[in-house]
Amino acid sequence: MIHRYHEVEPQVQRENPASSYRHVLTVTLSRLGDVPDDERDALARSLPGWQPFPEVRESLEEARAAGWKLAILSNTDRDFIDASMERIGVPFELAVVASEIGSYKPAHRHWEEFYARTGADRARHVHVAASLFNDVAPQPAR
Repeated sequence: MIHRYHEVEPQVQRENPASSYRHVLTVTLSRLGDVPDDERDALARSLPGWQPFPEVRESLEEARAAGWKLAILSNTDRDFIDASMERIGVPFELAVVASEIGSYKPAHRHWEEFYARTGADRARHVHVAASLFNDVAPQPAR
């Protein structure tokens, strides 16, 4: 089912890139099967409680201690990413979220916003990612 989820979610995002991620999750789950009306938002309700992987906090603390500034480019809503950052427990300088820019990765709008807001040197940042489809493939050329 996860394979099918990863096919359907990008379709929903492309159909309406201005939709909140909460809406994307709800529509995607509904398209995967016969879901009772009162459970269609189950993924969206659960997301704020998702725990980060165990190594995340320590790794980000090490990066910060080494002088790196931290930013998140996320396909979520502000309240979702705020809950995630709180659970991680490490400060971030910036979070660019899909619901505020009207675009979902792999479109390049997250990167355009990142560079516009930070003025970051394209040759002096590190991109750490988990999704080949959403994060690695769309990275802009240097």
